[in-house]
Amino acid sequence: MKVSSFFQELLRKGGIRLRLMLIIAGLVAGTALVLSAVVFPLQEASIRQKAFDVCEVSALSISSAAGEALLTDQSLLLEDIIRTIKNENVEGLKEISVIFKGRYFVHSQNDRRGKSVESDVIGRAQSVQSGVKRESLETEDGDAYEFMTPIRFQERVIGYTRIVYDEEAISGPIRRARLIAFLVALITLAVSFAAVYFISGSVARPILQVADASRRVGEGDLNVRLDIRSHDELGILADQFNHMVDELKEKLHMSKFVSGSTVKMIKASRGESEMKLGGSRQDSAFFFSDVRGFTAWSEKTTPENVVTVLNEYLDLQTQIIKRFGGDIDKYVGDEIMAVFTGDDKEDRCLQAAVAVIDELKRYNDERVARKETALNVGIGCHCGEVVVGNMGSHDRMDFTAIGDVVNLSARLCSAAEALQIVTTKHMLGLTKTPFRLRELEPIKVKGKEKPIEIVGIVGLEEKAPK
Repeated sequence: MKVSSFFQELLRKGGIRLRLMLIIAGLVAGTALVLSAVVFPLQEASIRQKAFDVCEVSALSISSAAGEALLTDQSLLLEDIIRTIKNENVEGLKEISVIFKGRYFVHSQNDRRGKSVESDVIGRAQSVQSGVKRESLETEDGDAYEFMTPIRFQERVIGYTRIVYDEEAISGPIRRARLIAFLVALITLAVSFAAVYFISGSVARPILQVADASRRVGEGDLNVRLDIRSHDELGILADQFNHMVDELKEKLHMSKFVSGSTVKMIKASRGESEMKLGGSRQDSAFFFSDVRGFTAWSEKTTPENVVTVLNEYLDLQTQIIKRFGGDIDKYVGDEIMAVFTGDDKEDRCLQAAVAVIDELKRYNDERVARKETALNVGIGCHCGEVVVGNMGSHDRMDFTAIGDVVNLSARLCSAAEALQIVTTKHMLGLTKTPFRLRELEPIKVKGKEKPIEIVGIVGLEEKAPK
């Protein structure tokens, strides 16, 4: 579908409310665009220029008074000038200093007074011969601007005035203004949408009722009735709709007296869309687990306790399977069938199995300590190509996987002992995870000429300490 057709369909379905909301959203978005594209850049440029002017004037003011002060070692005079500038509370002024003979003669940060000047600062200072030179800096606290001007005495450069100004003092207010504008736009949109919703309700509500009723009928709900009692076109439409639903009910009852193939043929001829049976091939890894001794234990306890305990064990395994990216295909009594797809599916499947066994051991210790019955599971894992899709009938279907791989996974689960993980050497060869293994005898499987080579997963290999 083309983009234009998509939006036309969206507008058609959205109705009056959507159109009004889109108009308001467009006006608010246009206003925000003007602010972002025109007003804020002008404001930022103005703030930036004013900050630069303050720094340049301050640097020139200090340099004009510093010549004789440097030669006569009158640091108090320069400290007083710097103190005066700082007392103006100019936001963004990070450093003010006077450089003389490779040291900070005075500095706004007292602990740096008399310290040697950094070599890169000296290099930039010596490149300034007149006026005020501005450069961008990257400091530990973020971006900044450096203003440098020479200090002269009798036409000879004897030092430098240096001012560092924080970029955040410029971008911060603009960023906050943009945030405020964005919040105002959101509030305006919310208030406008609420107003449109309630104002248009009296006009759109009957139309929306007809649309909702049509949707429900399309989903198979034939108990819908429209209660629109207006004496206009909408009232006539409601009466005709209710009559149509009654006719559909009659046809539905009649369809029970004809064969299913006839009903399918009629639906196909009308081009009705429905869920179709069938599937496609897919590579997956499968996890089967089964509680050992469950039947014998369940006969010795109450049905309520059986359900409670079984759900605890199923939930414990489910959470771990999901944590490793698996999907629960189905629960069959005390058995779980899970599917892993995507990258590293074999690794994640076996890692989940190891985690389940480890967690079950811990959980069973807790149950034994509480003098409760501890149950164990056996796990079987295998991987390969299967058919995945809708299986069943047109009245009842399941989305599941079928194939030899699934059957072998279930067979491995049956062969596993309590707290044991059994997988094929084929699946193990596709993994990258280092597992601790236990050699097992090959097993014979019905329908297979050769025995299946299997291996037991004991756990994960512990990493050697570095």
